[in-house]
Amino acid sequence: MTIDLDTKQEKRKHLSPSSISQYVKCGEQYRRVHIEGDKIPPPIVMHVGTGVHKGSEENFRQKIDTRKDLSKKIITDAAISGFEDSVKNQGLWMSPDEETIGKAKLIETGKVNIQTFSTLYRNDVAPKYQPVATEEFVTVPVVEIGIDIVGRIDVRTERGEIVDLKTSAKSKNQDEIDNNPQLTFYGLLFAAKFGNKHNPFLIMENLVNTQIPKTQTLTTERRKEDYEALMNQILRVDKGIKAGVFPFAYGQMGAWWCSAKMCGFWKTCQGVPAHKR
Repeated sequence: MTIDLDTKQEKRKHLSPSSISQYVKCGEQYRRVHIEGDKIPPPIVMHVGTGVHKGSEENFRQKIDTRKDLSKKIITDAAISGFEDSVKNQGLWMSPDEETIGKAKLIETGKVNIQTFSTLYRNDVAPKYQPVATEEFVTVPVVEIGIDIVGRIDVRTERGEIVDLKTSAKSKNQDEIDNNPQLTFYGLLFAAKFGNKHNPFLIMENLVNTQIPKTQTLTTERRKEDYEALMNQILRVDKGIKAGVFPFAYGQMGAWWCSAKMCGFWKTCQGVPAHKR
């Protein structure tokens, strides 16, 4: 498979870590969003993540030149502003349980959680890294199949690290990181852009909002075989999309994301029995 870095050619369809994950989890959800343009607003946890990333971006972008971190207050204010803009511009999807809580309460709780995450980020994450790029959008054309693979890398550092920032309600284990396709995707984009001899250090900084908030720093590596397997996945997904094959998630064992609580398309999905919608 040839990856061509000639970005001057005509813009083509693309696949990202999130769109590949969406297709693999539920082809019908992918079809509704990317083929039909049937958008569902993000849930509160995604808005919180967006806000925390805005705070991180505000800090790391200026740190490229100043080599100093902003104060916790400035970072938190930027994160909350990013959260509010995200909710305002994209709307808020609420599960049946969240509807009983109400939008105002969800937003209030979201801001409290952002304060916790921003404190963890400022104290535990930001001081460790000197960025050379943040929120870096990388596009790599794949010639044979006529698509681009794209990704937005949270942080790339002077030491050659790729750092992915996550917010979570629970800890992650090493297996989750070693097998995380998103990190493999970022490594592939990095290798394609800077040359295969430059294999990056892959790091996930997981901000965990448990009873006692904490930060997990998990490191992992990828080999050539990991990238080959990912390309095989990309080829299969691309082939399925072009053939119009969009499997329903309903009925898959362990498909926790296929439920009224987790999916905004549940009530209108033709793959779900009518009496369960």
